[in-house]
Amino acid sequence: QGAARKVACTPERAAYVAEAELRLGALELDANQPLAARRRFREAIGRYEALCVTEKDEPHWRAVLSDAWALAAEADYARGAADGARDAMDKSLQVRLRLAANDPRESWALAGTWRVRAALRAALGDSTFFSSRRHPVRRLVNRMASLAVAFEDFSEGPGQHFLSLVRELVDEIVSGDFDQMALYEQTLDKLESFVADQAQRDVEAHSKASTLLDQKETDLLLQQHFMQQLDAALAPVAMEDFLRQFLTQVWSQALMKATALHGADGDLVKRLRLAGRDLVMSVQPKGSPTDRKAFLVRLPQLMKDLNEGIALIGWPDAAKKDFFDKLMPAHAQSLKGASLRTLDFNLLSKQLDAILATPLPRPEEAVRGTSAIPVLDDVVSGPGFTPEEAARIGLVEESAIDWNGQVDIDLGAEQDGDGEVSALDINIDGLPPPEPVEPTRGATLADHVQIGFSYRMHFEDQWHKVRLSHISPGRTFFVFTRGAKHQHAISMTARMLFRLCETGRLRAFENAYLIERATARARKQLAAMGGAGHSTSGVPLTTRL
Repeated sequence: QGAARKVACTPERAAYVAEAELRLGALELDANQPLAARRRFREAIGRYEALCVTEKDEPHWRAVLSDAWALAAEADYARGAADGARDAMDKSLQVRLRLAANDPRESWALAGTWRVRAALRAALGDSTFFSSRRHPVRRLVNRMASLAVAFEDFSEGPGQHFLSLVRELVDEIVSGDFDQMALYEQTLDKLESFVADQAQRDVEAHSKASTLLDQKETDLLLQQHFMQQLDAALAPVAMEDFLRQFLTQVWSQALMKATALHGADGDLVKRLRLAGRDLVMSVQPKGSPTDRKAFLVRLPQLMKDLNEGIALIGWPDAAKKDFFDKLMPAHAQSLKGASLRTLDFNLLSKQLDAILATPLPRPEEAVRGTSAIPVLDDVVSGPGFTPEEAARIGLVEESAIDWNGQVDIDLGAEQDGDGEVSALDINIDGLPPPEPVEPTRGATLADHVQIGFSYRMHFEDQWHKVRLSHISPGRTFFVFTRGAKHQHAISMTARMLFRLCETGRLRAFENAYLIERATARARKQLAAMGGAGHSTSGVPLTTRL
C-alpha cells in the first residue's frame, strides 16, 4: 500500500512510465551498462508492484513484474553482484508462482521463469541445480502442471479444490524458507496425497471399484501363494509336465474358489482334493485286469469332478480342450505295462493326500509387491468378476478390443502442437547432460503411469481423455475415469494395460513434462530467431525473456 501511495499518478500513466523504464533498462543492459540498467529496473519494479496492489484483478502486472525482476537479476549478475542476482531471480519466481497459482494458464511462463533461474544458478557456479528431473523443485513444477491438465473446470468441484490447494501450497513456499529443498519435498508430498485421496473418493463414490479390485488382488495373491506351495510340494512327485501345471496353476484355483464358497470342510472341497489325487493315480501303470476295472469304475466320477472344478473358475474352453487332449492318451498309455507294487501305489496315494490337504493361505499371508503379482497367462485364469461387478467398475475385457484393427489417428503431433521431445531437445549448455525423457507411449509407458495424470485411450473406435484414479497396492489392477460431472470408471488388469500401451492404444496426454516442453520449445524458437542451431550460448537473457 505504501508503494501504491508513492505513485502519484493514474494507473495508466504509471504503466507507461514503468514500461519505458523497463525498455530503457534493457537497452542499457545490452549496451553493457548494468549499473544504470539496474536503477531503471528498480524504478519499473516499484511501479509494477504498486499496480499489483491497486489493480488486483489484472494478472498482467504480476507477469511483467516477474520479467522485471528477472532482468534485474541479469543486471546484478553482469555487475558482479551474485547474491543480488540470486535474490532478484527468486523474487521473479515468487511473483510467477503466485500468478500461476491463480491462473493455471500461466504454467508455461512459470516453467520458463524457473528455467531462467536454473541457467542463472549454473552461471553462478551451481551446475547441478535443477539439472535432474528428480530435483524437488522441478518435480513439483512438473507434477503440478501435469495434474492440472486432468481438470476441465477450475470454477467448481475437484478442479476448484485442486486450485485452492495449489494457492495454499504456493503461499507456504513463498512465505517459507524458499531455498530449502525439504520445503519442496514436503509440498510435493502434500500435493500427491491430496490428489490420491481425491481420486480415491471419486472412484469409490461412483463405482466402489478400488475396494473391489483391492480385494480381488488379495485373492490373486493368496492364489499365487497357494500355487507356489503346491508347486514346491509336488516337485518330488514324478508326473508329466501338463499334469503338474494343471494341479499347481489350475486345480489350486478351483480349491481356493470352492473354499471361499463352501468353507474348508465343505463337501465340494473334499471332492476336489480327492479328484486331484485320483487324477495323478489315473495315469499310473495298470497291467492287471483288476487295476483296469478299478480305473474304469472311478473314471466317470473323476471326469465329473474335473469338469465341475474347471467350470467353477471359468477356465477357457481352448485350454480345457488342450488338457483333455493330453490326458486321454496318458490314460491309454497307462493301460499298458506292469502295475505299480501295492506298497508303492499306497505310498504315492498317501503322499498326494497329504500334499492336497495343505491348508489354504490366510488373507494376512498375502505378500504385496511387484515380485508377488500373479502372472496371468493362458493357464492361470484372471480374477473372477460377476457380470454385475464387471459392469459396475467398467472392466475392459481383452476380447472387447479389436487387436487386429489399426489405430486410425496419430496424436503424436497434436499434443501441445509439438512432437516427441528427446534428450537433445532439452540439453542446455553449461548444465550436466539431461536424463532420458520418460516414455509417453509404447510398452514402457505401462511402468510409468501415475495417479492423477491424464492419458489418451483408444476404445469404442475413438480416442478418449482419461485420468488414472487408482492403482491397486500390488499394481495388478488400474482404474481410469472419464467425464467431467458424470464420471465413468474404466478398470483393467496389468496385462490389459500393457497391451494397450504396447499397441499404441494408451498414450500420455502430454508429450513430455512441462519443464521439458518449455525447454524444447525455447530452443526451437531461439534457433529460428538466431540461426544458432541447437545451442543457446551467446543469446542475451533479455532476448530470451
